[in-house]
Amino acid sequence: DAVVVAMLCVMCVVVALANWLSVRTALQSNVDARFALRTSAATDKLSIALTAYRDALHGASDLLSATPKPGDARWMDYVKGMKLSERLPGLTSFGKCERSGGDIVRTSGYSPSGESVLGTRDRVRLPSGPDVRERLFASATVSGTPPSLVFLTSKGPSPDCTYAIANVDTLVHAAIGP
Repeated sequence: DAVVVAMLCVMCVVVALANWLSVRTALQSNVDARFALRTSAATDKLSIALTAYRDALHGASDLLSATPKPGDARWMDYVKGMKLSERLPGLTSFGKCERSGGDIVRTSGYSPSGESVLGTRDRVRLPSGPDVRERLFASATVSGTPPSLVFLTSKGPSPDCTYAIANVDTLVHAAIGP
């Protein structure tokens, strides 16, 4: 009799353990699937925001290529007409620049806050690497300033280029949400 009762108890424990493992596996699979779905959605939203920056820069670069040295008034009309502060989340600065050695130097800029900032003394050091016409890099931040992304594009061998600077926190928050 005692052996039968012990066997029944062991069988109940085995069934309970198998049930617990089954439920745990199903719950973990659900958590993993939700995580994959959320990260995929966040990646897609962030990609859309970054593409908006790229498209705006290409449009500005096309203007620079089509118009020999457009004046500041025409440049500002173009920038204001594009409504960049509405289209580009986290926009800190957008402007024309020239490559000068390992730096890019602002020649004209727009900022929704009124400060056309491009690094220290309107210069940003390019990261080392092959000379490419299109770049996205994190700017070196000064203590107390928010992290930024610098978008840079140019056409042809000309030193003229266009840039956009985005506040990373604002860009991510606007693109993905809280």
